[in-house]
Amino acid sequence: MNAQQYQLSKRQEKRARRREAAGLVAKQVIPAGPRIARSDGKPLQAYRNDQLSNGYRRDRAAQVADAASAVQARRDLVGGLAIALLPAMLLVHFLWTVTDYARVELTLRGDSHEPSVVMTYLRTVAYVLKRPITLLHAGIGWIAFALITVGYMYLSAGHPMYGAEGAVTLFEIRQGVALARTAIRVGVMARQIELGKTRALPLRHVEAKTDAKKS
Repeated sequence: MNAQQYQLSKRQEKRARRREAAGLVAKQVIPAGPRIARSDGKPLQAYRNDQLSNGYRRDRAAQVADAASAVQARRDLVGGLAIALLPAMLLVHFLWTVTDYARVELTLRGDSHEPSVVMTYLRTVAYVLKRPITLLHAGIGWIAFALITVGYMYLSAGHPMYGAEGAVTLFEIRQGVALARTAIRVGVMARQIELGKTRALPLRHVEAKTDAKKS
């Protein structure tokens, strides 16, 4: 349909010359060469002005429909996974935060009050529920940790690092990522310790000692 906008390929030109030399009638073929263009390389006719066949329109519409359905399927999958995993992730985040603050409590009060591990955990559950700031603080730490990980994946994806220079660059990036993750974790723990110091003191464990009566 747009054959007049293209040149014959080198093979087609040789075949046409051989047929002409042999006295044969020129054969109509679909040009397989480059598009006819001006001296600056721009086509004489813009691609948007080409005539489109009905078959091409149908194929193109089918491709667009398939791409749209694939995008919608991915969105539905991601949305379904997010809805299914969100409660579990929130529960894990809550339990992780409780465990961190229980560990802080046992470390700060272990020598002076000797708190029970079970009671400390139960008290920490109530403390975290009353202080949502603890969950927010830990959540910010996890978000920063995830951003560092995504940044590392972005830097390493599609950038092959070969040879000694690549190895050194990869080592420096990994060390920087490890240092950033450690700094985030230390910052979160420092804030948890500061908040843990403000908690009410647990009951002091006192052992009653009695002298055995002589029989």
